[in-house]
This record gives sequence, C-alpha cells and structure tokens, in this order.
Amino acid sequence: MSLANALRLTALALLIAFLLFPQSFAPVFAPLTQYGAPPIYDQGNLLSLALSQLGTVCVAAAASTLVACGLGILVTRPSGAEFLPLSRTLVNIGQTFPPVAVLAVAVPLVGFGEKPTLIALFAYGLLPIFENTVTGLRT
Repeated sequence: MSLANALRLTALALLIAFLLFPQSFAPVFAPLTQYGAPPIYDQGNLLSLALSQLGTVCVAAAASTLVACGLGILVTRPSGAEFLPLSRTLVNIGQTFPPVAVLAVAVPLVGFGEKPTLIALFAYGLLPIFENTVTGLRT
C-alpha cells in the first residue's frame, strides 16, 4: 500500500470517527476556543445532521434536473426553439446571485429551515444542467 493510500484511509477513518463520536475530538479542539466556549457544540447527532444535509442537496438536485432537462428538451425541439433565449435568461438568474443572496431573499418569504436552502440550491443548479442538456441534445 502506498503512502498516499494510507493517508487517504487514515483521513477517511478519522472523518467517520468524527461523524460518529464528535465529542471524543473535543480535547483536540479545546486549545482553539476562548472564554470557556465548548470546543464542539452538541446540536444533535452529527451523522444525522450530515445525512439531513445530503437529503436536502439530493432533493434540490433532483428538482433542478427535472426542470432543467425538461426545459432543455423543450427548447431543442423545433416547436420550442423560440423559447431558447428566454429560457437561457431565466436559468442564468440562478447563477447571477450568490446563494447567500438568494437565502437572504428567501428567508423572509418562506421562513427559516430547509425551504430557503432548497430554493437556493435549486436556482444554483439550473444553469449547468440546462446548458449541458441543450449541448448534449444538439450534438
């Protein structure tokens, strides 16, 4: 086994250990804290939080894929070709604003939680999926 592979396996093992037992790493991070702050905040099981975030990303990616691929198929057909400029403009809006700005607008509209994150990830994923769909169907 090469040194690079050994380092990768060690890093993976440490990541898995940190996800399963985050409090056991508290002594490592304790010197980095100030004013008696806890080195690791106990906001819940880190593994369940990571899986929840992964689920949010997957839902947003699936929604972006459905919309962008559908739109890409529509504008590559002769009957929908006239909508290509409008479609490009609409999907470019998602890339124009940074996700933090989308969150700042979405939070007052839908509240805190998973919904504004889904909106930001959905908008940010439209352009690359749409452009790749259009390019793939044209070539």
